[in-house]
Amino acid sequence: MKHLTDLFCLRQLVLVAALLTGCAAGAAEPDADLLFNQAQALYDMNDYEHALTPIKQAVSLAPEESDYHHLLAKCYGKLAENSNWFKALSLARKTHSSLEKAVKLDRDNVSALKDLMKYYRQAPGFLGGDKDKADEIERFLADADATS
Repeated sequence: MKHLTDLFCLRQLVLVAALLTGCAAGAAEPDADLLFNQAQALYDMNDYEHALTPIKQAVSLAPEESDYHHLLAKCYGKLAENSNWFKALSLARKTHSSLEKAVKLDRDNVSALKDLMKYYRQAPGFLGGDKDKADEIERFLADADATS
């Protein structure tokens, strides 16, 4: 199992290195999918700070992509977990906004819905937490699961 983990990490490092090399070499304007994949690789390596730049660029290039907004929200959320209280407030608001945007763009994005539901349950009201909204999402997911 350790060998598979090592191979996965090596694959992620190679992907990030290739992407960074392409950008540094003055490649044509980056592709949103390429930036998303770079950000996802950095996120998977717990490098949330460095994942922000490519995912923000991807969102800017393709603002209609729910998955891009979801990954942006996840980066903000992870950074908020390890920030001082003042910075965490700002990051929590960004997390909330990005999660709501992801769900607005694709109501069937189950992963984003689950994360938004979790946010609503855990965040205080002044940061957008709302138990009723969380319950509404939970019912929506249960109904969707029952019909599929």
